[in-house]
Amino acid sequence: MAPIKYAFESHHRPGRHWTTKQKDKLRCELRAVGEASLPSVPNYNCFSESPTAFDNKVMVIAREGGSTGRIVAFVSCILLTIDGIGTVLHTGLTCVLPEKRRQGLQGRLFTHLHRLLCAEYPSGIWFSSVSSSLCSLVSLLLATSNVFPSPDVVTPQDTHVRIATAISQNHRAELDIEGDVTFDPERFLFYSSPDSPWWKDPANKDYHHRNKILNNFYVSAMEQVTGSEVLQVGFMDPMLYLRVGRTSIRVAHASTAYSVLEYGSKLSELLSMIGSHFLSSRSFWRRFTNLRKWSLYQQMLRVKMEVKN
Repeated sequence: MAPIKYAFESHHRPGRHWTTKQKDKLRCELRAVGEASLPSVPNYNCFSESPTAFDNKVMVIAREGGSTGRIVAFVSCILLTIDGIGTVLHTGLTCVLPEKRRQGLQGRLFTHLHRLLCAEYPSGIWFSSVSSSLCSLVSLLLATSNVFPSPDVVTPQDTHVRIATAISQNHRAELDIEGDVTFDPERFLFYSSPDSPWWKDPANKDYHHRNKILNNFYVSAMEQVTGSEVLQVGFMDPMLYLRVGRTSIRVAHASTAYSVLEYGSKLSELLSMIGSHFLSSRSFWRRFTNLRKWSLYQQMLRVKMEVKN
């Protein structure tokens, strides 16, 4: 059976130039994915019936078979304005049809998202994300930098704190976070409820990432209170997501691309360290070759002595 092909379309603030008919048509298509993926579809993000709902969105949509095929997955981000920081991208809403999960679609959505952001924000952009889906949390971590909370950033920096505080105090409605949900400013956790339509049970392997170590990191963060969701804050670095985007074309998955790039980076560091002991790589190989020649010469001498004796 031939592999299914997907067409991806990317949009930056599409509501500013789409007609009402275009908005209504896309909203219906997106709601169909939401109804199949979520316990209920709230009047939020791209599902909202507000005429300006698409004005502050950054979206990537995956269609099955081609540009006119049905929508099988999408990510819809929200652009927030935060005092002292500027524009911050909230990753918002990611939906994948149940029968299309665990096929790398989410990674491919974020690869296309990174390409779009590279063009629109060449200096990079700070981002936030609220999720209990391990796949979402790990995919985003692997494709971005300076993320708190994460194994590499154990203490939040001033920018992390300012963005998290602004979201908790001023942007709950935009992110569909209830006002009575407690926010832990030290651990960056929203203590939501298992009844929330957004909550994904960390024990459900349908929402797991391939990276088990990072899965376990976020499971540990959320396991104390059932219904917890992690607020991730980090930076989308153009140099990183441009390299990940290009590499993922070859390996077909953004997180795998990151692993390839990380391996290459470590290998480069190792070679540099080795090279520091030699004048140059050419000098290294010349010495190595001479060493082999010397060894062969010694073996020949031993053979001659044995023959002579």
